[in-house]
Amino acid sequence: MALDIKLLPFVLLIIVSAVQVDAQRLCEAQGTCRNCGNGRFSYYKCTSSIECFSGEGCIAGFCCPGSKF
Repeated sequence: MALDIKLLPFVLLIIVSAVQVDAQRLCEAQGTCRNCGNGRFSYYKCTSSIECFSGEGCIAGFCCPGSKF
């Protein structure tokens, strides 16, 4: 039961996608962005929520959207 060579790219894509679930983005590792959850990333640094747009809060030094601020 050999794997058809035409299916190899799709199989590799599935494997790589599964491995990258817990991976960090490069900007996270560098400290230039924050994962705000729900697939959202912030690149806007802050020291308090007053520096963020309405509906955002300052979380760990970055403005993230949310409703609990």
